[in-house]
Amino acid sequence: MNLQEDPNKFTAYLALRPIKDIIE
Repeated sequence: MNLQEDPNKFTAYLALRPIKDIIE
């Protein structure tokens, strides 16, 4: 994944990590 070309995808990944931790 190229963070330079798709920062939104990287941001979404960081945002979803804590949510995933809460669900699990």
